[in-house]
Amino acid sequence: MAGVSTLPPGLEELQHGQRDLIDAIDNLRALGVGGIVDLPQIIVVGDQSSGKSSVLEAISQVKFPSKQGICTRFATQLSLRRSPFTSVQVSIPNSTIDQKELRHLNDSDFDRDRIPDIIEQAKTIMADKIGKDGISEDILQIDVSGPDMCPLTLVDLPGFYRAATKDQSEEGIQIVNRLADYYMSQKSSIILTIVSGKYDIALQTVLERVTRLDPKGQRTMGIITKADFVRGDSEFMTLARNEQPKYRFGLGWHALRNRTEDESHLSNDERDAVEDTLFQSPVWRDLPDDHKGIKTLRQRLSKALFEHINKNMNGLIDQIRSQVKKRETELERLGPARVQPRELCQYLSTIAERYKTLATNAIRGDYSADFFNQTELDAASPQAIDQSERIRKLRALVRDLNRVFHQVLKVKGSSRTIIDPDDPFSKSDGGRMEIPAVLQPLLELYPFSEPTAVPLKVLLAQIEKQATFERGTEFPGSVNDALAVKEFKTQSERWEDIAMVHVDNVMQVTQEFVQKVLFHVTGADSRSCGAIMADIVEPFFDATEESLKLKIRELLDNYQHGFPQPLEEEFNVRLEQRSRERHVRQYQIACKKVAKVANSEQPTSEAYVDATLKTVTEGRRGNGFNNREIVEKMMTYYDMSLRVFSDNVIILAVENCLIRQLPSILEPAMVVAMSDQEISELVAEDPDITKRRERLAKELVSLQEGLKTCLRRRVAEPRDRFARFSTPRTQPASERASKPQLNPVVVLHGPEMFNTSQTQIYSSPLARSIHSSSEDSKAEDEDPVYWEDGCEDDSSDASNTTPPGPVTPPSSTKKNKAAKAPQAGFLGEDQDRSSHGKGRPVGPGFLVREETL
Repeated sequence: MAGVSTLPPGLEELQHGQRDLIDAIDNLRALGVGGIVDLPQIIVVGDQSSGKSSVLEAISQVKFPSKQGICTRFATQLSLRRSPFTSVQVSIPNSTIDQKELRHLNDSDFDRDRIPDIIEQAKTIMADKIGKDGISEDILQIDVSGPDMCPLTLVDLPGFYRAATKDQSEEGIQIVNRLADYYMSQKSSIILTIVSGKYDIALQTVLERVTRLDPKGQRTMGIITKADFVRGDSEFMTLARNEQPKYRFGLGWHALRNRTEDESHLSNDERDAVEDTLFQSPVWRDLPDDHKGIKTLRQRLSKALFEHINKNMNGLIDQIRSQVKKRETELERLGPARVQPRELCQYLSTIAERYKTLATNAIRGDYSADFFNQTELDAASPQAIDQSERIRKLRALVRDLNRVFHQVLKVKGSSRTIIDPDDPFSKSDGGRMEIPAVLQPLLELYPFSEPTAVPLKVLLAQIEKQATFERGTEFPGSVNDALAVKEFKTQSERWEDIAMVHVDNVMQVTQEFVQKVLFHVTGADSRSCGAIMADIVEPFFDATEESLKLKIRELLDNYQHGFPQPLEEEFNVRLEQRSRERHVRQYQIACKKVAKVANSEQPTSEAYVDATLKTVTEGRRGNGFNNREIVEKMMTYYDMSLRVFSDNVIILAVENCLIRQLPSILEPAMVVAMSDQEISELVAEDPDITKRRERLAKELVSLQEGLKTCLRRRVAEPRDRFARFSTPRTQPASERASKPQLNPVVVLHGPEMFNTSQTQIYSSPLARSIHSSSEDSKAEDEDPVYWEDGCEDDSSDASNTTPPGPVTPPSSTKKNKAAKAPQAGFLGEDQDRSSHGKGRPVGPGFLVREETL
């Protein structure tokens, strides 16, 4: 049978001593974790015709197409996996290419020599996708399985090229670079940088790219191919010795000799023999043996891959845990599967309850839930009303809108600004807008112009004219209050427009708030969110908008069409205060006139009094004085009414008709009253959601299994995870007493070392007090003592860290000495594991504590 039945010797070398570790990574990849997180792998990059495919073939003993004039047009991922059955699976993940076209390439009985033909057939199938560019972003994935196949992932990437040709476009250059950057930027990838000894180093693009993506070169190994073209004085020898400062890689350099076209018929052993002969020549003789030849390359890769996986194991565990958490969160947002009416009702009830809770918290200003703190946005930036954080924290935003509304009404709500030259507080700009900088963006939502500036004399003349036309049977000189009411209605004409704009602004933010809450509580179920918005939320806001407008008109009705009803005491006090201020100003003006009339720097007090009385008496003659009273009454009533109207809009309209009603838009009581048909129309599950839940659940299981695999791997490699124990040795009690306290170390049960249960040993004064101390003579009785690996004082350097305290077996009696001793660093299988609880002493100053990863 021409199947994959024996392990290629090259792969055997590559995996020697590390098979269990590579198996762990392969298990993750088989579980599908490799499609979610970056798993350790070997990638091969280089310029076109640099010999990449030959390097890959030499490492894996699997042939890749490397015929003259044929270069890789896409990434080829070769995954070698252990399986009871021999097979090859070809796929192009996440591609628009129909996978059915690749099925005839999948076989359970194949020869390894067929792989070049499989790649070429896949290339033909991908030709339409590749098109004129000659390069595809799709990835050809070849999974080779067999009973003795050691797991390994090798990736051959398209070769870099600088200039476009008739077969390779400019756009293809960018695709090659993007594809290479994707793989090379993954911290879990070991980069084999292929440099051809046949071409000048400066002309090879790969070196520039690898130094950019792995600037420290920690996970890069340089490979010099076509070593038979290298001369002894060439720059390639500096590279081979890793002495070139710009290209000094952490994993060093290695030299290989590629097969020539005439040597394609040679077996692997014959190929290796020809290479060995080359490296015995004077050019390469001085280069260390472990830096040249395919055999030593496999060994170097074995060590590098093993160390790289160990180094990244904790990071990989963190990645998997992060992805587990992400999928658990997504599944929680999707909720359980729902098909039956009862499941649909429960689902909608849950949505309603969560919505009501968040809406209630929002109008109360309780922002402790995660929903309110998902974004951190600057409230003072332009278009702050559109920012998620401001809308989520609804009460704060509505309060700020109310504040801006009141200021706009106060400064821009009057149709006229009355300018009195005798009043220093009269402003032609309508007064100063008292808005802090943080609220300036909200002010842009109220686009109203400044009131028209009207001099007091002009207004008095207009009132005089109206008073003349509208006199009745009142006595001469009497004040016509009807004119004051008429002027008030003119002055307050803009109130309705400003109030309506305010209502629209609050409606907009509350509607967006409700939409965000529903999107949050329905998770990724956009169909249900849209249905609830269309069938419940939008009708609510349509009705509320109409009721708000009616409420605003109701609040304005008395001011526009009714009769003034100010509180008399307050009105009189305000009017008197306004009149008093006017009289004070008149007196001050009179004093200035007296100074001029008297033509003296120090006129007598009698002259002041006479001139003042004369000036005031002149000011009261005719209807001018009465017209001033009309203006004062109008302005007094205006100021009182503006405050009342502003409060009514905020409380009776916005608060009562809108804000307080938000939690009742959707609540569990509504769901109970709905029919099964109505509930189904709202929250029937979209088929895409069902598929997504199934995919997430499957990925979650894979990730959880992968996490267990990694945790077992971390436990199974104690020397890389923890300081382990070495051979026992003795130590006097006096020295034991002088040792510092022991940091926590992990002791694994011998036959159960792959369980997730760990035992930790601690040293503390409490532990020492619990353990019955022995006299020095007893302590010096040569009891076995276990030391942490790497902590033995085998160095003369006094600055070395003092080793932690010793670990002894559970009993130090001579009787127990004769008993079966446990393996160093492990609790013996014959020991009572039930006693390994918290506080059980195992040696001088030590406690054993069970702990679960």
